[in-house]
Amino acid sequence: MLNRSNSFSSIFKILGGGALGQAFGFLLLPLITREYSPSSIGQYGIYTSIITVLAIVYSMRYEFAIGSAVDGDEVSIVSAAIWLALACMLLSYFLIIIGHFCVPSLLENRFYVYFLPLGGFFAAILQILSFYSIKLQNFNSIAASKGIYGFSIAILQALLGAFFQFKGSLIVSHSIGQIFSAIVIFPRILLAKLNSPLHYIGILVKYSRAAIYLTPAGVINAMSVAVPIFVIGSRFGNEFAGMLAISQRVFATPLDLVGTSIGQVFSGKIMDRKIENSVKIADFALYSRILLAIGVLTVGCAILMARFSGLFLGEKWTSAGEIFLPVSLIYIARLFGNTFAQSVVLARKERLILIVDIFRAIAILMAFLLAKIEFVQLVHLYSLIMVGFYVVSYWLAYSSTKEGVLE
Repeated sequence: MLNRSNSFSSIFKILGGGALGQAFGFLLLPLITREYSPSSIGQYGIYTSIITVLAIVYSMRYEFAIGSAVDGDEVSIVSAAIWLALACMLLSYFLIIIGHFCVPSLLENRFYVYFLPLGGFFAAILQILSFYSIKLQNFNSIAASKGIYGFSIAILQALLGAFFQFKGSLIVSHSIGQIFSAIVIFPRILLAKLNSPLHYIGILVKYSRAAIYLTPAGVINAMSVAVPIFVIGSRFGNEFAGMLAISQRVFATPLDLVGTSIGQVFSGKIMDRKIENSVKIADFALYSRILLAIGVLTVGCAILMARFSGLFLGEKWTSAGEIFLPVSLIYIARLFGNTFAQSVVLARKERLILIVDIFRAIAILMAFLLAKIEFVQLVHLYSLIMVGFYVVSYWLAYSSTKEGVLE
C-alpha cells in the first residue's frame, strides 16, 4: 500500500508541475487563436511535427538504454546521448547552410528552417534528461521542467502575438520555452563526470541495441503524426493544417502530459528488480482503469467543445470543431499505446514495436496519399487507423508486463 501511495505521489508531482504550465496554455488559447491566423498555427504545427522527428533521430533513443544500464553507465549514457544530439544538430545546420536544404512551401519562411535543428536538439535533450531523472526518482525536477515549459511557451506566444508579432514569433517562443525547461532539469553531475570522446563512442556502441531498433520505430511513430499535417497542408492549404494543429494542441497536450506522468512512474517501477512482477501487473491494471476514465471524460469534453468551438477559439476556427472528436480519439488511443511502452523495451521486444509502427505508417501513407476525400472525412479515417494500431501496442505492453520484463 505504501509503495502504491508513493507511486501516486510521484505521478501527482509530475502531473502537477506540467498541469500548471498547460493550464496557462489552455487559458491563453482563445487569445492565441485570435492573435494568429490558422495558416500561422498550421506552419507552427508543421514545425513542431518536424522537431519531434528530429529529436528521435538526434537522440537515437539512447534514453531507453538508461533503464538497462550496467556497471554504473547511466551518467555516461546520458552524456554520450547529449553529445550525439549536439553533433547531429551541427550536421543539420551544415546541410541547411551548405546544401541549401529547405522544407518547400509548407514552411513559407526560411527563417523557420533555421530553428528546426535547435528545436530538435532541445527536444532530444529534454527527453534524455527526463529518462535520467526517472532513474534517479527525481520527480520534482521533471515536474518543474514540464511546468516551466508549458508556462513559458504560452506566455511568450501570447505576449509576442499581442505586442511584437512577427512571422516566427510562435517558433521563437517555443525555442525559448525549451531552453528554460532544459536548464531546470539539467543535472550538475554531468559536468562533473566528463570523459573522453572515445569513452562516449564506446558507450554508444555498447548500448546500440536501442538505436538499432527504437530509432526507426520512433521515427515511424512520430511520422504517423507528422505526415497527416504535411499532406493536409499540401492538399488543402496551411489553414486546414492549422485546424488539425489546434485540435492536436487542445487534446494532445493534456493527454500526453497524463500519459508521460503515469508512464514515467510506471517505467521506474518496471526498471526496479526489487518489485515483484505481481505488483507491476496490478499497477498496470490500475493505471489502465485511470486512463479509461480520463478517456471517457475527454470524449465528453470533445463533444461539448465541438459545439462551442467558434465561441472558444474565435469565428475563424469554427471548422476545427468538426474534427475535435476524431482527434481526441487518436490521442486517447495513443495514451494507452505509449504509456506502458517501457515494458516492451525491457522485455527486448523492440522488433515487435518496429513491425507495428511500420504497418501503421504504411496504412497512414496509403490513406492520406490515395484517399480522395474531404478534410473532415480524412481526419476520421486517420483516427480509425491510429486507434486500431495503438490497441495492438497496448496489448504488447500488457503481455510484456505479464511475462515479467526483468525476470
